[in-house]
Amino acid sequence: MRTITDTVTITELSRLTNKSRPTIYKWLTLYENEKRDEMPQAIARLFDMIVSSGSKKEIYQFCEDQFVSIDEDENLEEIMRLLRTYRGKLNLEKIRNYILEEMKDE
Repeated sequence: MRTITDTVTITELSRLTNKSRPTIYKWLTLYENEKRDEMPQAIARLFDMIVSSGSKKEIYQFCEDQFVSIDEDENLEEIMRLLRTYRGKLNLEKIRNYILEEMKDE
């Protein structure tokens, strides 16, 4: 059976969910002990996706949809502002391709 850390690291999960590594470890232990009712359901669904062969792209998209608030992430907020402000001058296809290429290595 595939484990969660076969696909993503604890550090990645911490960053993707905006939660501390100790919190991720706690949830991982609860999940492994089948105590889903003691953890956030979004985390349980994320872990289900990971063990059922979710791709990195799917995992990152799920986390973005569930856990990322642009207002809470200053870098993301700034990047979005720059994209909106300069979209007419930017090669958005090149930026998109760069991001997708970076994700292949993850």
